[in-house]
Amino acid sequence: SSWLTGALPSEGCSLEQQVRLAAGRHIVPGTCFIHRLRGYRGVVIGCEAWLNASTACKEMLGVEWFQRGELQPFYHCIVDKRDRLPRAELQPFHHFITNGLHGNHADAEITFVAEENIVPSEFGFSLEGSLASQLLVRCEELKGY
Repeated sequence: SSWLTGALPSEGCSLEQQVRLAAGRHIVPGTCFIHRLRGYRGVVIGCEAWLNASTACKEMLGVEWFQRGELQPFYHCIVDKRDRLPRAELQPFHHFITNGLHGNHADAEITFVAEENIVPSEFGFSLEGSLASQLLVRCEELKGY
């Protein structure tokens, strides 16, 4: 299919929409990635087509600093325990997401990442952490989970 080869159907899509679809076609649940700015390893476990959050949450996340703003996909991700920052060093929105989902951890296992900050890993890697071991099954053929 044209989707697998990287060609996207142009019917009904603007050039900008085609570029955005092409950019995210490899970012699916189970994809291993490196965060573009912070360099940590993670695995995608879910996606939201855009940032559907309150104004306060958008401000805490710093959406105004993102090149593509809030109108880009955002991904729920498990972070490798070897790369996690101590809670005191995390940005406030990260606190909110982690506390909301998992209570008071000493470090964050799940984060919310803008598509522009996800760089899929072509090699894949084994993720370390309690959620990773509970929720994910490694698949060498896919170089992910």
